[in-house]
Amino acid sequence: MHYLSDLHFMALQVIVGFILLNIIYFSAQLCWALVWGIYEDHYFFGFNPRLLRFKVFKTTISLGVYVPLPLLARVYRVENGEKSKPRSSWEFFQFPLLILFFSAFGGVVALLLIGILINIGVRYYKVDTYISADEMNKYGVCPSNLGVELGFRAGDKIIKINGSSVTRFDELFSADLYLADTTVITVLRETEQDIRFTRKQIEESNRRSEPLIESILYPVKVGEIVPGLGAEKRGLFRET
Repeated sequence: MHYLSDLHFMALQVIVGFILLNIIYFSAQLCWALVWGIYEDHYFFGFNPRLLRFKVFKTTISLGVYVPLPLLARVYRVENGEKSKPRSSWEFFQFPLLILFFSAFGGVVALLLIGILINIGVRYYKVDTYISADEMNKYGVCPSNLGVELGFRAGDKIIKINGSSVTRFDELFSADLYLADTTVITVLRETEQDIRFTRKQIEESNRRSEPLIESILYPVKVGEIVPGLGAEKRGLFRET
């Protein structure tokens, strides 16, 4: 099975984003224009041929092959069967200036409101995901070189930090562990053991920029071996 590369996926996200922004912008522009009565008698969206035609209030809307992307999104006014560039909002001189202003920037206002709503949603409705202590200690942790210097070993199960029970993996990356004068981390290694280290030890280490723990340990299963290559020659085999 083939998967899109990260670059292709990012490009797809950008295209979808442009499509949504374009649809929101022109839909808001049209809605504002219809509400205030600042519109042409007939609009044509997209390229020929016409695929759909309907009326909204007193305005006729024709839909062709509409491509909602920059430089490809086309909107025309239709007059006497001929397509031409639609008039801008400020060209409707018979309307008050304030109404013309809101009509001209209706799409921008809509994008601004959508952005605010998305930001609120991300900030207040984001699901807090984390690795629990039970998951972290299923197979233990893999310490960094700094962690090994301070006394950690692969497979250690982290139980407490300064006497308080650990509930999630990201507690091991707290700045307090590095800034406190003395830190005591209790691990389960056959029996419970305390690993005690000081800020001075970390500062004097050549590996002081590393985190204490690199990752969580997980068992590795070999899914496939390519015949004749190094893995097979070194004795690895597919687990059945």
